[in-house]
Amino acid sequence: KGERITTFNKSLNALLGACDLRTDAHGQKFSSYSFRHYYATQALRDPQIDVYKLGTNMRTSVAMIERYYSDVIPEDHAALFRGDHEW
Repeated sequence: KGERITTFNKSLNALLGACDLRTDAHGQKFSSYSFRHYYATQALRDPQIDVYKLGTNMRTSVAMIERYYSDVIPEDHAALFRGDHEW
């Protein structure tokens, strides 16, 4: 129709429903923000991507990333020091 798209929520919810992925393992509903969270979590696990690069890429502050994702880093660092991960 040539109209401006204002949201993808209806399509995303239909797609998640078709894939039986409406909620996570804790019963929380998935949304488009879930993809942003997944991206940040996976990026922080990559030793080549530091919090400063990620902040720039996600257009947010380092403090915001540290506030919401600080629990991701210690888990992976502990595994690295134990020798559980190969980088």
